[in-house]
Amino acid sequence: MPSDLKISIEKLEARTKAGRLRGLMPMIETKIRQGIRHVDVIRALNDQGFAISECTYRSYLQRYRRRQAAKKTLLAEIPSSVPPVAGVTGRPPAFDYDPHGIPDLLK
Repeated sequence: MPSDLKISIEKLEARTKAGRLRGLMPMIETKIRQGIRHVDVIRALNDQGFAISECTYRSYLQRYRRRQAAKKTLLAEIPSSVPPVAGVTGRPPAFDYDPHGIPDLLK
């Protein structure tokens, strides 16, 4: 029974245009980095019945890139597992400060 359920879940596909395109975005980004033009990507999508305008494509691409950048930022904010070096802190060394000043300075 669990294997039938797993197969049923795997057969499910995104129903929205955004959901279907989101699954293709990693491949589209790779092609763009290889030098494929956006116009050619849009044409290929439309040839396969995707029916997407240039404006919609650019909007989805921008959203995808924004999410990817946010993920990278979140990963960068996670502290590393490397232990800090002994005696090194993120702050400059403090100096001794006497709030009363140096009494002999004004004589």
